[in-house]
Amino acid sequence: GNVLPEQLYYFNTAFSTDTTGPTLTGTSPVNGDTNIPLNGNSGATPVVLQFNTPIDPITAQTGFSMQSGGNAVSGNFTYSTDDQTVTFTPVQPLTASTSYTVNYSSQITDAAGNSLTNPGSYSFTTGTNSDTTNPSVTLVDPPNGTFGVGLNVTPHLTFSEPIDGLNLPAALN
Repeated sequence: GNVLPEQLYYFNTAFSTDTTGPTLTGTSPVNGDTNIPLNGNSGATPVVLQFNTPIDPITAQTGFSMQSGGNAVSGNFTYSTDDQTVTFTPVQPLTASTSYTVNYSSQITDAAGNSLTNPGSYSFTTGTNSDTTNPSVTLVDPPNGTFGVGLNVTPHLTFSEPIDGLNLPAALN
């Protein structure tokens, strides 16, 4: 056979270190909410924090706190499969007509150890009732089974009561 002549090829790799920390993008309840139910179907009303990138779940537990009147509220943490949503569920139902403060600090990091870019806090106030009734869809637009719907039409759902918007995308599969 023929001899392959010597040839050299060069390339550069593009490696960059992750130096940007996660950002809190949504909460439930939201800052200033009032009349939050004391509990729901599965126990106390949960507090949900949503981030733009996955976070280190261990740091969420050290960088999160919930208080009422200076007293810590104890609870349990759960995480979405992508570690971008943290749900804190108090052990006991919330107290009626009470202000709660949720703190999220720069102790919350991503897997690379980058700190939360927007640490802070927010408050909400409970109402006087529990909510143990599941929401239901009362209106779908465009209606089910409609043909010829334009590509530029935005679907709309109307519910029987306010819903937690942070959990809605996962429920719409």
